[in-house]
Amino acid sequence: MNEIKPLLTIAIPVYNTEKYLTRCLESLVNIQQAEKLDIVLINDGSPDHSDEIASNFARLYPHCLRYIRKDNGGWGSSINLAIEKAVGKYFKILDSDDYYQSKELDDFLSFLASQDSDLVLTSMTEIHSNGQKHFPIPEERDKRVLPLENHLEGMQHNYPLGMTTYRTALLQENKIRVSDRYYADLEFNLKPLAYTCTVAYRSCNLYQYDKTREEASTSTRSYAIHRANFLQVVQGLAQHYAAQLARAPQRLCKLYKRELITLAQFGYNLYLSPTYAFSDIPVHMEELRRFDAELFNLVPDIARDIYKSKKKGIPYILIWKRLGINILNFRKLWTSF
Repeated sequence: MNEIKPLLTIAIPVYNTEKYLTRCLESLVNIQQAEKLDIVLINDGSPDHSDEIASNFARLYPHCLRYIRKDNGGWGSSINLAIEKAVGKYFKILDSDDYYQSKELDDFLSFLASQDSDLVLTSMTEIHSNGQKHFPIPEERDKRVLPLENHLEGMQHNYPLGMTTYRTALLQENKIRVSDRYYADLEFNLKPLAYTCTVAYRSCNLYQYDKTREEASTSTRSYAIHRANFLQVVQGLAQHYAAQLARAPQRLCKLYKRELITLAQFGYNLYLSPTYAFSDIPVHMEELRRFDAELFNLVPDIARDIYKSKKKGIPYILIWKRLGINILNFRKLWTSF
């Protein structure tokens, strides 16, 4: 690695993405300012040919790419290791089946050279089989820096992971860690906000999020298989909210609360909705009961708001909690769910 501290650490967890890995890495190494990058490529015990591809890139680009092999521990375990190993001034995550626009990466690095903000936001694009969805930075905020409270004004939802870049020292000094396995990106997107003071914006369309993979973690089948991991992440966020945000600025508390309610509601749906086919299995209902009890213990006010959730005007979560009846199982009446 160069003696001069790199501007940006890019953490890339790799697992079974041999089909996409070359595209991902080529979008990084063939830029004008590659020497300002600290690419941390972490093979999470991938059984495919990703190791061969990664090794070749590490040999060709030792000035900007570090390759680490580890036993399989999950996406979050790779991110935790990358935070620990990061040496760049800023830290950003890139999934190995996604990629950056190379020209935009050069632009972004030039912008980072003048920054000392805690959080930097950039535009991104979701790529779907039937088209694209853009997430732009508002033109009026391009190249601006705002205090966190001003950034949060009017926000209803947090920004997607692909848009966020955090100052590495903020992550390391505050010991930011996420759950080892699935959906840890939800934690990474929220936990550092508790320590963020300033936010900068750049309109470059950097992250290209490829959602065309059939095996993507957001598919219905994957959500169903990894339902317990989802509840674990929501519970971790509830613990963080209770421990760190009780006396945080009001706007941050409101945003965090909204996000937590949305995620928890989806967690209940994973277990109660026939879409995921778990609502008749006792062991799964016991998992949900334990989650419900812990959520109420950690954040009772938020839990009460979650219980108000309704479908067709009926508070289905509250009915399940109070009466043990899952009305979503009445499929003829609830065919739209």
